[in-house]
Parts: sequence; structure tokens; C-alpha cells
Amino acid sequence: MNVSQHIDPNSLLGQVVNSYNLAMGVIGIKNLGQAGYKFTKNLPQATKNLLQKNGNLRVQLAKRYQDWKKGIEKLKTLNKEERDLLDKQEEVWRSLGFVDDFKNLIYRNVSYEDFIKTFNATDEQYKIAFKLWGEEKWDELYKFFKENRINEWNGVVWPPFNGAKSILKVERGEELAGKVFDRFQVGKDAEKLDGRFASPVLNSAEGVEDLVFTYDSRALSNPITEGTYYYKFKMKKGLPSNLEFEYAEAIPWFKLQGTADQIRSSEKFSEISGHIEIIEVLKFEKGKWKIQKLK
Repeated sequence: MNVSQHIDPNSLLGQVVNSYNLAMGVIGIKNLGQAGYKFTKNLPQATKNLLQKNGNLRVQLAKRYQDWKKGIEKLKTLNKEERDLLDKQEEVWRSLGFVDDFKNLIYRNVSYEDFIKTFNATDEQYKIAFKLWGEEKWDELYKFFKENRINEWNGVVWPPFNGAKSILKVERGEELAGKVFDRFQVGKDAEKLDGRFASPVLNSAEGVEDLVFTYDSRALSNPITEGTYYYKFKMKKGLPSNLEFEYAEAIPWFKLQGTADQIRSSEKFSEISGHIEIIEVLKFEKGKWKIQKLK
């Protein structure tokens, strides 16, 4: 017996089944009885790969899966046939890559638990975000955050995991002494070095100029506008042992390419200003960068 045919479509369970049926319709599966479940669970690998690569298709399915999961959370009492029906549907979702043991998933040495500590979202949003981030589907991830206003602050939707693709290394205390970094700043307090993020300056010898990462490769939230500041600074000796710089590669975000090396300091630069030597300050004025006097 096809249990789903005897479910009131206006009931909570009916809405859950409808969410599932709509999702299967997205991938062209119309036979939703027993044979339909068997067929979907055994989709050819090529079809599963297509679902992984087709961004729009996956986003549509992800939304349907969210609706399905939210509906199940509202259900209270189910008989055996109804429970079996939902179990079969969950097996299909799992075969499509939407149900995982996320607590055991690791991408690029980053665990699910560490990933979700970096922003606030629902359980289902965490899972979708971790999957997209782990599979490096940056355009889909950005769109997902924008549409759901995840990690939004002051009208800006910030990337998960502090904008990092992975943690390359961590340097502490005196390991940082003598190293040079730079950053861009905007806003009313931009005339003073602050914030926690910067990029390493690949300073070289033999008279060759310093190598700096481009603005777009840093995937910053603001374009270069009038009053933007650029700081180049060096860490002094005698640094506190608990000071940490976490090195990472910036992910594409704000429709910018990313890929620059970035560092995240455990302390705001304004709070460790006594340990920092400002080397260069530029200000963008009237379409040009102008050198500022060092204070």
C-alpha cells in the first residue's frame, strides 16, 4: 500500500510529504511510490555528481530539504507506516548527500564543531553552510548566506570561519618579531590602526620591492573609496607569549576573488600598538594614494 496516498495533504504530515515530493520533482522523479524510493536511493553516480556540481539545482534541493526537516520537527505522533515512510524519505535524502553525520565531518582539517563556532545560524543552515564551504562552492555559499541573511552585521553579510579556507599555520609571541603586515581601513576611525585582520607582506631582499596581496584578493567588504587608509607595519621584539596570528587563505566573498594570505590576530592592533612599528601610511584622496606623515 502506498501510505502517502492516504495522507491528508493539509495535515502537518501531508505538508512534509509534499515538501519531499516537490524536491523529487526538481530532479525529475515522478513515481513516488515504493519503486520511486528504490530508484532514487540507487541513482547512478553520474546523476549524483550532477547534483553536486549544479549549483542552482542543489540550492533548490537544499531549500526543500530544509522545509522537509522543519516539518518533521513539528510532528508529534506517527504510526508505524508513517514512520517507515519518513525513514525511506530520509534514506533518499542521505543518498543525495543532504544527511550526514556532520559531527564527524572534517574538511581541510577543520571540524564541523569548530566551523559553527564562527557564526550564528539554525542547525540546518549550519549543515548546508559547512557542506558548501567544505566543497569549496563559494558562489553558492555566498548566495546562501545573502538570501538567508546569515552572519549579517550592520547590513553586511560576513563569511563563515572568519573568511578562511583553512588554517595554514599559527605563530605566537616572538615568532612574529620583525615580520611585516599590511591592511586597509575605512570609516571614521580609519586614521588609527585597528582591527584584527591583515595580510603578510612578502618582504624580499636584494633591493626587490615588497610583494603585497591585491585588494580584490583579500575579499574585503568595502571598495576603495575616498578616505580609505592603507597601513604597513612591523611587529617589534618582546612580544607577549599569548599573542597569536592565525594564517589562512581568504575565500572568495563579496563577489571578489579571494585567495590572498590573511592573518587574524588574537588581539586588536589598537590594543597592542606598543608592540607595533608603523612603516607606511597612505590615504586615498581625490583618486590617488597620498603618503601620510608618520606619528
